[in-house]
Amino acid sequence: RSPVKKALEDLNKFVKPSPHVWSNAPSFDLVILRSLMADFDVAPTWHYRQERCSRTLWGLLKKEDRARIEAELDDEGVWRPHNPEDDAIRQALGVQKALRALGVTK
Repeated sequence: RSPVKKALEDLNKFVKPSPHVWSNAPSFDLVILRSLMADFDVAPTWHYRQERCSRTLWGLLKKEDRARIEAELDDEGVWRPHNPEDDAIRQALGVQKALRALGVTK
């Protein structure tokens, strides 16, 4: 475990080189994250224009592609329900797989 401020600073370092910041609804997840960052005097390294919604991405997939990806994710790990770390990892893997299924390689 890390102290909250250190974890936020590490997240900033991880996100900084990325062209997009994906979340399962930026109007929820990233609002909470920005509020926490403000509480610890840590400025996000991303601009709001970089924020992307994974729900929109999922909605672009064909039904069978989404079902296949969900099955692959289920097979790839033991996911604890409502565990923030597992949720984040599963969502990140899901975004990668969805982008590939849509032919986005960059």
